[in-house]
This record gives sequence, structure tokens and C-alpha cells, in this order.
Amino acid sequence: MNNFGKNAMGALLGTFYLMCFAFPIGLFLDVFRDKMPIGQFLGNQIVIFLVVWFVGYFFVKEYREWIAERNKPRQDDNKPGDNDKNSKPNSDDKH
Repeated sequence: MNNFGKNAMGALLGTFYLMCFAFPIGLFLDVFRDKMPIGQFLGNQIVIFLVVWFVGYFFVKEYREWIAERNKPRQDDNKPGDNDKNSKPNSDDKH
């Protein structure tokens, strides 16, 4: 599976997990307490689900990049002075 699929599936699982708590609470508060029509409530839940999934995709993407960066071998780390490989030492410096 490519990175897009892995990020989308991770976000989807996270969204399902969050919606397991948000759906019953919203059902109780909006439909039973505030007397919202059930169709409007379900439409709102679908929109909320898609927005949370979209935002969650970017969180999962950043998290997976963070993990990959931390799992690099030590010899691939940037060392001080790696940026000036092409620069020549200045022999005019007098200490």
C-alpha cells in the first residue's frame, strides 16, 4: 500500500474511533434534548465525519514522517559542518 493509502486508512480508523464517542453524545444532545430532526442530525454527522477524516489525514501524514525521521540510521544524521562541504577552509584566519 502506498503512503496515501496508509495515511488515509490511519485517519479513517482514528475518525471511526472519535465518532464512536461523538455520535451517541450528539444524538442525545441534538435529537433528544434539542429536538433536531434525525435527517438533519445524520447529515451533520456525515459532514463532521468527512471533515475529521480530512484533517486526520494530515495529522497521520505528519506523524508517519516524524516516525520515519526518527528511525533513520545514525550514520544518516546531519553532522555539524555538513552544510559547508563545498566551502574551502579560510586560510586567512589568524588566531
